[in-house]
Amino acid sequence: MRIGSPARLPYESDAFDAVFAYCYLDFLPEVEERVASEELERVLKPGGRLLASYLGRPRHLIERSTVFFLTKFPLVASGLRVIEPSTMLRQVGFRGLEAFSLPQKGVPVFLVYAEKAAEKPMREGGGAGVSPR
Repeated sequence: MRIGSPARLPYESDAFDAVFAYCYLDFLPEVEERVASEELERVLKPGGRLLASYLGRPRHLIERSTVFFLTKFPLVASGLRVIEPSTMLRQVGFRGLEAFSLPQKGVPVFLVYAEKAAEKPMREGGGAGVSPR
């Protein structure tokens, strides 16, 4: 295990068959969401699998109360926020997304499963990753 920035993970491209990302976006500023998602995609091998946990939207009073407490009191969890990563993961190239609820003592925790495309999609007018001239 290495410590690094979610904006530039300290691993080679296509290094892992699978990645588990625990609350990978929950504490990041919104402006860093896409870069962090692109990094997860970068370090996975083609066809690799991602399992990510995140704080989702509360569905009932206990979860709403817990999320309010967690997101409004900086001593508890500075910068924690409710997210929905599926759209972002699709935008950076993940496929086969499935989300699962995994409530933890009144906290609306969700897991999202996704797969990296087996190959980079072909761009119009050229091969994979090749710009038209």
